[in-house]
Amino acid sequence: MSFKQVRSGAEKQKTNNRNHTNDTKPLHEKYSRFTYELTKRQLEIIIGTGAKTEIRKIAETGKEKERRVEAVKGLAEIDDKDSIPVLEEIAKTDPEEEVRNEAGKAIRKLRGEKQNFVEKKGIEELDISEIIDDAMGFAGDETLDDDFPDFEIEDPEAEKRLQEYSKRALLEKFREGNDGSIYMVIELALVDENEVLQRKAIEALIDSEDWDALNMAKMIVGNDEEYEEFRKKIEFKLSALIVRKFQEGDESKIPEVAKMLFENERHEIKQMAFEALISSKNPDGMDAVRLYLIEEEKNLGEKEMSFKRFMLKEMDGIRHPKFLDIFIEVLRFTSDQKVMDTMISSMFMYGSRRALEVLEYTANREDIDDETRKDALTALSLLGGW
Repeated sequence: MSFKQVRSGAEKQKTNNRNHTNDTKPLHEKYSRFTYELTKRQLEIIIGTGAKTEIRKIAETGKEKERRVEAVKGLAEIDDKDSIPVLEEIAKTDPEEEVRNEAGKAIRKLRGEKQNFVEKKGIEELDISEIIDDAMGFAGDETLDDDFPDFEIEDPEAEKRLQEYSKRALLEKFREGNDGSIYMVIELALVDENEVLQRKAIEALIDSEDWDALNMAKMIVGNDEEYEEFRKKIEFKLSALIVRKFQEGDESKIPEVAKMLFENERHEIKQMAFEALISSKNPDGMDAVRLYLIEEEKNLGEKEMSFKRFMLKEMDGIRHPKFLDIFIEVLRFTSDQKVMDTMISSMFMYGSRRALEVLEYTANREDIDDETRKDALTALSLLGGW
């Protein structure tokens, strides 16, 4: 509704009041002009950033009387002389006397007329850093339409901080799945002068499930010691993506998954590769596991040997028929006491006569202790080998 219409309505109201003295309904209940809803804190933010158009709008149409009063005061505080026509209209048409009076004071101050004017009453003096903390709601999605848009704000510090929040909004949108903003996130990660924002951009790339984003993050962090934790996270995420593609049916990934098992030193990545390979229906996957498990133990360090024991215990717990041949081969060539104990017990639990030969061989080995030979002989006897 235009102010011309509001004024016209106000004149009609005066006429109606003369003709209908019992009609005492307030003006603001008859018209829908006052619809702008916001909190005191939000108004403080808007005034603090010097957004003249927004403050005028609140002064004109704020739903709460208190917000309109504070907005009118705000126009005087920021010395917005161009708002005088708006304030004149408010002084004539606002249904609340306090708002009209405040508009009159603001007009006199802006015109330079001598008048006792209480400045900033009811409006907290805010540091710009406090103001910007809540500015995201006013930057909104509109700031993401262009490449980091310029804000027409007189305070250079406020402008700088709003630019930063625009970039943070972009990062948040990317985290929520807006892949179209990836190139702007990469730009932030590569060249932004704000180290905090730059780091957050790198983190956003790493946290994504996007192959290109992760590889770009890997390139950005390079070998910088400062980014050691980032490198570890990138390595794990890229490994997880390779394994996922393999599990989804891309069998061309078997060599890469096998490489994780054989060459990666991180337990969590080796375990991820191992679990993918043993669950694969492709025999090449199981063959990679077999080759790892029968590798000469003298070539394995303690960490590798520990992981081998872990793998065999996991497979023993599953006890799938396709594991039996691997277990037989492992038992034949191992010299590790813990591995032998696991394998002898597993041979018995499988209950297969295919294990008789390796159990007999183990029972007659001279390079192992008597207790292990006895266990192998017992398993052999129970399976009917003697």
